[in-house]
Amino acid sequence: EFEIQGDRGSSSYIKGEKEILKDYEVAHFRLMSDANFLPYGKSMLESARKVWKQLTLMEDAMMIHRIMRAPEKRVFKVDIGNIPPNEVDNFMQRIINKMKKIPVIDQKTGEYNLRYNVESTTEDYYLPVRGGDSGTSIDTLPGLSNDNAIEDIEYLRNKMMAALKIPKAFLGYDESIGSKATLAAEDVRFSRTIERLQKIIVSELSKIAIVHLYTQGFDD
Repeated sequence: EFEIQGDRGSSSYIKGEKEILKDYEVAHFRLMSDANFLPYGKSMLESARKVWKQLTLMEDAMMIHRIMRAPEKRVFKVDIGNIPPNEVDNFMQRIINKMKKIPVIDQKTGEYNLRYNVESTTEDYYLPVRGGDSGTSIDTLPGLSNDNAIEDIEYLRNKMMAALKIPKAFLGYDESIGSKATLAAEDVRFSRTIERLQKIIVSELSKIAIVHLYTQGFDD
């Protein structure tokens, strides 16, 4: 016997009222592959949940990393000549203030803005030089190279595909499907998976059909 509680969407019993059902009145579609998930078994997607979370976090981390490291920066090596050491800072600050496009001081309040600004990743470097390195020059520091460095992403994605047990081609990640027309013909492992699910569904549908026939007077 099974005890269920009423809900608002049912017309057979009042909300909150308990009802006892016989075994033949209930059909269970259960995946009993793991005893730790009684009474209805474990979802087909359960093994892929953790990997999917890891993949999502890794994709976000990759995006943040690329945004932060992508901009190219310039290194301004400014020849300070015979300027005394105690005046180098003021001289460099004057040069920087003339060349910078973004003001450091908030012109409305007159206060220094300490809040993080994405544009700060594009800030240039200003280095005073003298002696053997004298002579003003401008060099470029390259940004992050986009050499398809997504090995970690591909590893987690392949791991998630293995957990789902579905061929990659049918999820849009691989176009080399081949001449085979069905999932079952493409991957034997997936064929076994869907066969196991079909057995579960067919057995419960058969039970429903038998109960229906019995209530109609067919008792053979």
